[in-house]
Amino acid sequence: MILSYRNEVIFTDRGMREYWDEHESLMVDRDINVAINLKRLGLEIFPSIKRRSGNISVVGTMDNSTTKEILYILKKTEHAYAVSERSA
Repeated sequence: MILSYRNEVIFTDRGMREYWDEHESLMVDRDINVAINLKRLGLEIFPSIKRRSGNISVVGTMDNSTTKEILYILKKTEHAYAVSERSA
């Protein structure tokens, strides 16, 4: 999985639905992260993924405003999920 806000490849169990990012103190929902990456792909701002000597590297950059917008969306979504879980 590529984090939509940091262009970093993280490997998680395919059964995992959420990823805790300690750096951002953020719970990232897998499906929302993928949806943002699909939008980035459509907007042609998705990074290239290359494999060299068996290692995966992500090539590409994002400007700070895009990163901040994605983090804002993820944090807002995280809060919405927490509220809906408490209501259930």
